[in-house]
Amino acid sequence: MFGIVGSLPIGFMNGGPVAAIWGWVIVSFGNLFVGMSMAEIASAYPVAGGPYCWTLELAGTEPLYTFLAWLTGWLNVLGSLPPRPPRII
Repeated sequence: MFGIVGSLPIGFMNGGPVAAIWGWVIVSFGNLFVGMSMAEIASAYPVAGGPYCWTLELAGTEPLYTFLAWLTGWLNVLGSLPPRPPRII
């Protein structure tokens, strides 16, 4: 919801309502394709580590790829955390 509220006015100002609506439709289909790709990988490599293990399994065990797998794991953890406003006690 926050992404829609934040980015939809930019589309209306720069491209008008047609660009904003069709942009939303095109991006929605792109997100569906990403979700289907991740579902395919999850069915091929059903592990508890998720994207971390997928990256390590598909890329290899060289040090650069191990770092990329580690980075993918932490970005997955950070992306799972909901944004919260700071709390003043």
